[in-house]
Amino acid sequence: MTNEQAVLHEVRKLLSVAGLRQVGDVEAWISGGEVLLKVAVAPEERPGAAAVPGRVREALRARHLTLAHTTSSASPQGTSPMEALRGHAVRVA
Repeated sequence: MTNEQAVLHEVRKLLSVAGLRQVGDVEAWISGGEVLLKVAVAPEERPGAAAVPGRVREALRARHLTLAHTTSSASPQGTSPMEALRGHAVRVA
């Protein structure tokens, strides 16, 4: 397992422990050597969904990880992998 894969595994595990689902709440994967997260649920989709980004931050903070960058579909990002997500994504540092 590479270092990136180990970090991805750890991030997915801590999000799961925080009660966040990989499918439906937050998606996590590696692109260009970085772990990316996408909040996959919109506030209007289900009650409590608006709290997901805060829960992600708290889960990461508990393991001394931070969000290196945030973006949304409303802000142009050129041709980066995050633009292709068409949603909210963050790099994990």
